[in-house]
Amino acid sequence: MRQIAEVLRDLPEGAYDEMTAQMHEVVQAVAETRKKGSLTIKIDVAPNGETSVFVEAVATAKVPKRGKPKAVFFVDAGGNLLRNDPRQPQLPLRAVEEINQPLKEVGTNG
Repeated sequence: MRQIAEVLRDLPEGAYDEMTAQMHEVVQAVAETRKKGSLTIKIDVAPNGETSVFVEAVATAKVPKRGKPKAVFFVDAGGNLLRNDPRQPQLPLRAVEEINQPLKEVGTNG
């Protein structure tokens, strides 16, 4: 009995390579998103005269979608969306200048 993978490899127009690429895409997306995906392969077989058949395989990939990032906004008294909480005072932060001096050695007493 001939293996199904061998039959799929014999399909015309790079169908096997396309299915392989789709499988790879599904696996990568599942690994990244941690969500379920699938690859469904449908194989149709139809008669073609007395001693032959037509074989057609169609692969359908369900690739999990990556979630879109969400942003947090605060709402002020006027209904405006703000990135900073208007009820929380801003800290007086400032940049610290870089000091390029060698460290001093500290001796031990005793």
